[in-house]
Amino acid sequence: MIDIPRAEMTTVQRLERASDQVVGRNERIIAWTASLAFVLVSLMPYTGVAKYRFSFLFLVPILWGVYGLRRRLSIRPLHFGLFALALLLHDLGAFGAYSWSVMGLQFDWCVHFFFGLVGGLIVARALEAQLGTRGFVLGLLVVLVITGIGGLHEIGEAASTRYLGKDLGMLYIGADNPYDTQEDLLANVLGACTALALRWFRAR
Repeated sequence: MIDIPRAEMTTVQRLERASDQVVGRNERIIAWTASLAFVLVSLMPYTGVAKYRFSFLFLVPILWGVYGLRRRLSIRPLHFGLFALALLLHDLGAFGAYSWSVMGLQFDWCVHFFFGLVGGLIVARALEAQLGTRGFVLGLLVVLVITGIGGLHEIGEAASTRYLGKDLGMLYIGADNPYDTQEDLLANVLGACTALALRWFRAR
């Protein structure tokens, strides 16, 4: 926002600046609260999953990185809050959450779906606000971007397991689930498609 001397600001400009300050404060509260939660989950004494012991070293920078890009990406405060929630859901893996089921669905699928949903909302708004993208092209780009991000995440998981081993690596390897990566990417895509459907219904 251009810095306009207060004496020259109109009533509308003052209200917009006050609104931006409130929104920024709310996003900072979300970021600090989630960061504290990540640290507590990693450092609390518990007999959980060892690979999450230092998860805050990755999650906190990711969260604050998105916070720093919030204006460039035109991220709504609600979407930023949902993104922080998605990271927190992932961090529940410290308590063995990835062995849970939610209404018959693997917790892993639910988290990847939620990431796809939130990511889809963020990417769609960014493309629309910054590039003016709409319609079929917007939908296609959202799905491709979310799938690409999901693919990079899966590569990171595979690399962590390759170099840190099964106990500390993030990729689940087991004969009972040979399609873990494909299932995760499918959940991402379904989440992104759901985000597009929600935007379509909201615009009607």
